[in-house]
Formats: sequence, C-alpha cells, structure tokens
Amino acid sequence: MSRVDNLSADPKSRAGVRRTKHQELTQALREMVTRLRPGDRLPTQNELMRQFQVSDTTVLRSLEDLRRAGWIVRRRGSGTFVADSVPAEPVPSAGEERAATAASSGLVAVLSRPIDSPLFAELLQAVEANLSSIGLAPVLIVDADRRQRIARARAQWEQGTIVGAIHLGSAPLSGIGDLPTILLGETVEDNAFCQVSVDNAAAGRQVADYLWDLGHRRAAVVGLGGYTEIADRDREGVDHVRLSAFRARWVERGGGWRDGFEIVHRHFLRLDGDERGALDAMRARLEPLYGAGEEASAAAPTAIFAVHDEMATVTIRALEELGWRVPEDVSVIGFNDTGSLAAYFRPSLTTVRTHVSILGTLAVHLFQDLLRYPAQKPRSVRLPPEIIPRESTGPAPLPWSLPREELGEALDASEPNDITPPTTLTTPPHRMRSSVTRRFV
Repeated sequence: MSRVDNLSADPKSRAGVRRTKHQELTQALREMVTRLRPGDRLPTQNELMRQFQVSDTTVLRSLEDLRRAGWIVRRRGSGTFVADSVPAEPVPSAGEERAATAASSGLVAVLSRPIDSPLFAELLQAVEANLSSIGLAPVLIVDADRRQRIARARAQWEQGTIVGAIHLGSAPLSGIGDLPTILLGETVEDNAFCQVSVDNAAAGRQVADYLWDLGHRRAAVVGLGGYTEIADRDREGVDHVRLSAFRARWVERGGGWRDGFEIVHRHFLRLDGDERGALDAMRARLEPLYGAGEEASAAAPTAIFAVHDEMATVTIRALEELGWRVPEDVSVIGFNDTGSLAAYFRPSLTTVRTHVSILGTLAVHLFQDLLRYPAQKPRSVRLPPEIIPRESTGPAPLPWSLPREELGEALDASEPNDITPPTTLTTPPHRMRSSVTRRFV
C-alpha cells in the first residue's frame, strides 16, 4: 500500500489557498485512492485521525463524501475499500469553483431586518456561537427592505466572498437563487428553502386551548398589520399564521368571533423608542371594546392573545389606562419569552417560549448539511410550542364569561351560597368587587 501523504503536502495548501480541514482531507483521500487499485483497503479511521491530525468527525465526513461520489465502498466489520470503478475527476463548474473560493473565506452572510427586538439579538448571538464552533464567521447584512438584503447577499455570493446565508426572521426568499440559504423563520409562500422555527400554527391552537380551558369565551387577538410598503409586509407573515390558527381553533371549540376582535396596526411595537405612540395606538384600537358604558363592558373580550411580547406589554398598559385590571378582568398572553421582558414585567407575562438557542443550533446544523449535500431536498424543522404561565393570565371572571347554561352548571357544582346568577348584567364586570367574581372560580 502506498504511503499516505500528510495534509501539508497538498499542492493547493503549499500554494497558500486556505481551506478547511475537511476539504483538505477529502482532497488528500481522493488523491490516495487514485494511487491504489480497485479493492485495496484504506487505512482505518483511527489511522487516518493520527496521520492527518484531525478529529473523527472530520474523517467520517470526508469518507462519506467519497462514498457518495462513488470513490470508495464501506463494509461493516471489514473496513473501507477502493471502489471497483473510480469515477473520473469532474471538471468543476463555475458555481463549484465559486463555492470553493467562498469556502476558503469561512464567511456566512446573516441577513436581518433592523434588530429592533430582544428576539433578533438573541437569535444573532445563537447563530454566531454555533457558526464559530465549526470554524465559520458571520457577515451581518441588515436592511429594512428584504429585497435589498437578498440583493446584497447575492452580490457577495457572486464575488465568492461567502459560502452561504442564514436569514433571521420569517420572510419570503424569492430572488435568493442558488445561494445556499437557511431561513430561521417561516414562510408559507415558498417551500423551496430549509426552514427552522417554532411551530407557529400549533402555538396559535395551543394558546386558544389554554385560554378556553381557563373559562374564557370571548377573546381578541393583537398583531401587526396595515403596512403599505412592500418592504415592511414581511412582519405580517408569521403574525398571520399565529392569529389564523388561534381563530380557527377558537371557533372550533365553540367560541364566537367578531371582526372587531382582531386588532392590527403597524405601530403596536415601540418603534424608534416611541413608547407613548405605541401606547396611544393600542388604546385607540382597544377603546371600542373596553371603553366606558355597560353595554360595551358586558361584551368585552376577557382574554387577549398578542403575537409578540412587546405588544402584550403595551396591551396591558393600555387596558390599565382604560380602567381594566390584568388578569382580574382581562387575561393577556404574549409570544417569544425572550430576554428579561416577560419575566420581570409587572404583572409578569404569560407567553409562548421561543427556544432561541435550540433554533440557532438547528439552523447551523441544517446549513452544514446544505453545504455537504446541495442536491438534497430542502427540509424544515418545527419546534413544538411551550406556554410559560405567569401572572398575566388567570381564570375568566365568572359569572359573566360563560353562557347561561354553562354558568348554571358551574354554580350547581360550587359551594352553597346566596348569590343568584343575574339574568341580565347591570354593572360592568370590571367595576364589580373581585371577591364576588372569584367565589365561582
């Protein structure tokens, strides 16, 4: 058997072209195979690790590359052997040469709209840490216009500057072309890309069940909407998935729904630090449901699902200004549970947790697979949602939340008392004494 050369003897390494250990080992093994005869046995995995001073993972990746290309065969319990028919060296295409050049840079474009929430900051940190662990580094491309983000990444790809891209946040990726890309988010318009996200539809249904099981029968939803600029509309996509799933599940459970219970506006987040503007916008949208008057109060939703934590906190403050208490009169639940906002807000916020570190790890693992097996069909990973109960949600304020027939059953099952359920509501629920309300919970 011929002597196996050390990695440093690779002519391209001597020429000064920087490559990853995986690329160098694959090239060295390919050259070794060309010097052997069909059926000859290759060194063992441990021998290759010692010879080339690389990890077992690197050896396995390179051997798998050669096996998939038809250069070698691996037999369980026997070893690795040169294939009977070794393929001819392919002439690299322009795209393959560009990818090889980009791989030598070790750079990955990370695309994002302006980082205006704790979620995006944590996602970026998780992606950077995982890229660093495999010898890659992010190049941040931040632009409010999705089309500009994609164009800038495409330009770097054409120049051979980057090996691929990871997009933070849900958005359609039309125009990305052959640039290897992972979407750390969700898009319903395009299934041609690998996607990693929490299962937003399942989360919407789970929130509906959670509030329903607390006794709520009237619920509103709060999300972003009303954008006129195409560049801004990406924000609405994931909101629509969550809200639609919530509404469908709510109706399926038997809850009523009115158009006024779906509250959307473009300024519900504290954009550019304008907290008062976000609060005023929210209050203006809530006032028709929670304003003065017994008739409005009697029909007001007893629960609100806000599809982002920031929106949930603004919702709570607006309700307080309108004279409603959380959770005694209205329960509020958010989404993401990032940073310290949800846990340390008062009342602390019940929310759907987004496991950012897991999402970042999965995105980078899928990115590795995408580079190694570019012909593989794109696949998506959806993490199951998890509701984190805190102080902002509680049982519906009985007896006004349930239809009369359900209310009668609840009262029959309660301890004897001298309170008779009213046939008509004469006082707004949030103006009554909570001690009376809580006797039925």
